[in-house]
This record gives sequence, structure tokens and C-alpha cells, in this order.
Amino acid sequence: MLIRLKKFVCCGAALSLFAGCGGGATNITAVPDALPFVQCSIHMAGEPVEGAIVTLHATDGQFVDVISNYDSENNCYRFITAAAGVKKGGVPVGKYTVSVKPGPRCNRRIPAKFADPAKSGLEAEINSGENFLPAFELTM
Repeated sequence: MLIRLKKFVCCGAALSLFAGCGGGATNITAVPDALPFVQCSIHMAGEPVEGAIVTLHATDGQFVDVISNYDSENNCYRFITAAAGVKKGGVPVGKYTVSVKPGPRCNRRIPAKFADPAKSGLEAEINSGENFLPAFELTM
């Protein structure tokens, strides 16, 4: 019973982290060791790309996995970081190249060049605080 309660609390905390894709929140409490919040949208021919796998790749040699979580209600992607087996909402401050691959429920055919961060031409700079990145426009 205690294990189920712990799982319920952890899942609730994780879901609340990714709730809503709107501009700014008014009742956010700062967590001292929290990573900066990052969200973006992906477009192709001006239309939202839904269900893709968006990954940030550190350009400074950091060995962290920064992966996206797609919010279908708001057509945006939010990011979590996995390092040393621990997943945490947000992204470390720094510069990143971006790759975009079709996910199992992706609504668009994404050109192969976007799967390679060295060829995608997509970049992001993450600063402290909230980061609402401009939409990444994928072109043929």
C-alpha cells in the first residue's frame, strides 16, 4: 500500500510539472536546485508538428540526455533531463543543437536531416528561469 501511495505521489508531481503550455505562471515557487523550464513548438509549412521526438544535444560536452514530452492540448514540447540515472524536469543552462525525429504518433513526415543534430541547423540557448523558445520551422 505504501509503495502504491509513493508511486501515486511521484506520478502526480511529474504530471503537475508538465501541466499547461501557456506563457507565464503566476503561482510558481522557486526550487533552489531546479533546472530552467524549457518549452518549444515545432512547425512544418506553418502547421504544428505533433508527436515528434525532440532532443537537445549539449554543445559544451555535457553528458546529459535532454528529451521532450509532447503536450497535445497546447501543441508544444517540454523537456526533461536524465543524468546519472535520474530524471529531472527542465534543462541545464547552455547551448544546444536540436534534433527532431518522427515519433510513433507523429502527424508529419519529417525530413531525415532533422534527425541529425549536426545537420538539422536547429539551435537553442537555455538561460536560467523560464525559456519559451521560438517555434522551430522544419523545411524540406
